Amino acid sequence: MADRRLILDSGALSKLAAGDERTLAWLYRSTEEQIALGIPAPVVAETFTGGPTDARLHRAISSPSFILETTYDVGRAAGRVRFRSKQPDKTIDAIVIATAAQFPRSIVLTSDPDDLSLLSSYCPEAALAIRSVNTMPRRRTARRGST
Repeated sequence: MADRRLILDSGALSKLAAGDERTLAWLYRSTEEQIALGIPAPVVAETFTGGPTDARLHRAISSPSFILETTYDVGRAAGRVRFRSKQPDKTIDAIVIATAAQFPRSIVLTSDPDDLSLLSSYCPEAALAIRSVNTMPRRRTARRGST
């Protein structure tokens, strides 16, 4: 089984590049919990413009290892999700969900939590957590019995 990830959609990547404190808090929290960052390749296409603002995006994507390939299997899974959800205009979002589903129990950080929650309901076995870039991550609490 693949490791859990913090998967960013286009809105989350844009917020990260802008230095948004809530998005940075999500990144910090995932680092604390040893959850790797993941950005589906189509999110890069949806976010980059070829203009001067891309410099911020380049800094946000500090390692090419964060980019997750869109394979044939991911494409097929995304097509199924998009078709079953009756959301024909949500191709990139469906790819984000299908990519995240490769990493069960992952967190999908998004600016469209309603859309991504709907799409993720079509792959419940992945147990994805859909979180809004407009919320702060919950604070960790000490477990009972730990010192």
